[in-house]
Amino acid sequence: DQYHRLKNVQLDDGFVLANFTDQTYTNKSVVLHIVERDSPTRSTLLLFRDYLTNHQESARLYEQLKRSLAKQFPTDPKAYTDGKKAFVQEILQKAGDHK
Repeated sequence: DQYHRLKNVQLDDGFVLANFTDQTYTNKSVVLHIVERDSPTRSTLLLFRDYLTNHQESARLYEQLKRSLAKQFPTDPKAYTDGKKAFVQEILQKAGDHK
């Protein structure tokens, strides 16, 4: 499998790679966040992951939101990401990350 850096995703302390399902580079099969071990981004990503792991209903809602946004914005990654922001912030607040 070949991974490509997502240059439109900006992280202060890392970068994001994706594997795509075909040569159109529209459907990602895997997304990897590569960040520094002790970085704030890593802490936030793990907090979000752990919350969803322990709260299946929130995980299900997040999956539904992502599927809906993917259908609504199949060629607009910024709109897709922007559509997730409020949900992500809500989860982080519930998980105790008040950034």
